[in-house]
Amino acid sequence: MKNLIILFFGPPGSGKTTYSQFLIDSYLSLNRKVIYVNLDCLNTNFFKKNSIDFKEILNGQEIMSELHIGSNSSIILSIDYLQNNLEWLEIEMNSWNNLKKQNYFFFDFPGQIELYTHHGGIKNLIQKLNKNTFTLSSLILSDAFYWYDKTNYHMLALSNLMVIFNTEIPFFHILTKTDLLKNYNTICKNYKETTIFITKAKLKDIFSWSNKLNFSLDNIILDFGMINPTPINLTETSHLLDLIKHLEKFIQYSK
Repeated sequence: MKNLIILFFGPPGSGKTTYSQFLIDSYLSLNRKVIYVNLDCLNTNFFKKNSIDFKEILNGQEIMSELHIGSNSSIILSIDYLQNNLEWLEIEMNSWNNLKKQNYFFFDFPGQIELYTHHGGIKNLIQKLNKNTFTLSSLILSDAFYWYDKTNYHMLALSNLMVIFNTEIPFFHILTKTDLLKNYNTICKNYKETTIFITKAKLKDIFSWSNKLNFSLDNIILDFGMINPTPINLTETSHLLDLIKHLEKFIQYSK
């Protein structure tokens, strides 16, 4: 029976750790075997129960103190170390194996965009995991506050596309913190309408380079499905159950 790995991607502060913990509690309530894997050497905000913690090997605060480097550099150094010492992770995961039950591993990755652009550490790590008996899929988290500003949303969507291209695994995109966003439904509806329903008259009026760029970016985002992330409100139990259903279907397609 293959182990299932769900990778949590998203910028810092998008809610990867929070949402993974809520999902773990939901899976455990459904009598599933779930193990949380923290691969962020600076992450301290998670429960220790049913977890594998990379900080036991490399602690980001100690790296910064001893080498006199910043947080981003310490995370990149830790990922370099991890991909060269993957045996540690495999041994830890095997210690949780249960032949009678399917194992779910939730991987909480750092959110620094450098890891998904010019640095190949996470991509190499995923390729090594793919060679083993694992089924991989990913959950990309986007902060709902980016809906307030179209330029910020373009930046968010394009950075997510870079993550998708550089990890090369199936993904499911969710919008987080919608419970904290005022008038979310109105903002979401207006954005979609102004993006999707573009008349021919409006196209003829696009002369400036900025409007052409915005129009091109909208088309790219729409073509790759980034315009329709699924909003998940953690205060709504139905949202979590729907997310679990989506993940289960998604995992079946990924096998």
